[in-house]
Amino acid sequence: RPVTCRTELGHAVASFAARACRKLRTQGSRAGAVHVFLTTNRFRAEEPQYANALTVGLDVPSSDTRHITAAASAALTRIYKPAFRYHKAGIMLLDIVAAKSEQRHLFLPTDHTLSDRLMATVDRLNARMGADTVFLAAAGVANGWSMRAEHRSPRYTTQWSELVRAAA
Repeated sequence: RPVTCRTELGHAVASFAARACRKLRTQGSRAGAVHVFLTTNRFRAEEPQYANALTVGLDVPSSDTRHITAAASAALTRIYKPAFRYHKAGIMLLDIVAAKSEQRHLFLPTDHTLSDRLMATVDRLNARMGADTVFLAAAGVANGWSMRAEHRSPRYTTQWSELVRAAA
């Protein structure tokens, strides 16, 4: 459904940022920039149209959900216009580097030890207790913006729970 509220868009962008950060940490990488985009439904010509995007560079590459979400939220605030019904929003992480071969900043502290430990703890808790058990409040509690999936095809090849069972 179209989203008009800045808060709902912020929850969606924060949720996407958290998922992207989790993937970054899994592959042992860090991102140096965050690209945020949003657009209205171009197939609804009778509605006003708007699309915009903004890339925000990080001072120090990071895989910390807090830092990436803050950058994404700042970008969203700059490109959001209240008079539109938004159809799609998202983020892309750019300037991805391996955490072990990261270029250090000359004037800023680049010790990621505490951040890495915190994010590892969050990832462990979510792995043990279920996805998104621990999340940032910026992602919101109820996600009315999520994709509809009630007409999705069965995923027999990728989901054990959806395998067809033969009756005995």
